Amino acid sequence: MREKLTWALVPLPVLLAVAFFAYAWGIGLLGVSEHGEACQKGLHHEGSPLKEVRTDLWRLTSTCAFEDGATHVEQLTPWVPPLVATSLAGAAASGAIATWAYRRR
Repeated sequence: MREKLTWALVPLPVLLAVAFFAYAWGIGLLGVSEHGEACQKGLHHEGSPLKEVRTDLWRLTSTCAFEDGATHVEQLTPWVPPLVATSLAGAAASGAIATWAYRRR
């Protein structure tokens, strides 16, 4: 029975590490993005000055909002949020299975 508990716990730290490093990679890419500078130079929208640049840290997007109401969204890493979500779900499932195996002994 101890082997079942051990095998149920093995994926937990691996999946948590995958989630952490994928999110850190996405944040790092968002930090070096030049999207806001490109919007200020008028490369994404012409004719209206830039109002603000918003950053969404969950979806890892950068949004340029212009005075005339137009927006331009750049998603640098579309693979990060699904990978983080599935890794966390897998870690939760692994923890639940390990808890179930422990209580069953």
